[in-house]
Amino acid sequence: MEQQRGRTEATATVPEPAEKSPARAERLRPVRKPLPADLPREEEVLAPLTDVISSHVFEAAKLHADDTPVPVLAPGAGKTRTGRLWVYARDDRASGDATAPAVLYRFARPQG
Repeated sequence: MEQQRGRTEATATVPEPAEKSPARAERLRPVRKPLPADLPREEEVLAPLTDVISSHVFEAAKLHADDTPVPVLAPGAGKTRTGRLWVYARDDRASGDATAPAVLYRFARPQG
């Protein structure tokens, strides 16, 4: 490739970063507007898949679990409260089990 001021032709055509190009930064700005009310929530859409994974994970003879505290912003309070991220895993391949390993993540909102 032909050199241009120490750069190859391919790198010379890379667009400049957004912070150097106000017009480009404006085009990349996220749109913040509410979702339509008739759009199904992801909980509803993913519920069948979550149910299948939950059943598979909790049917295990051995279950590995972890509870991790997670800071959650309390709206209007200007501070955080503690939520919980629960992780459940099954994986008995080391014991010779051919059942597929799986992990289930659950989030528990702060109480009160």
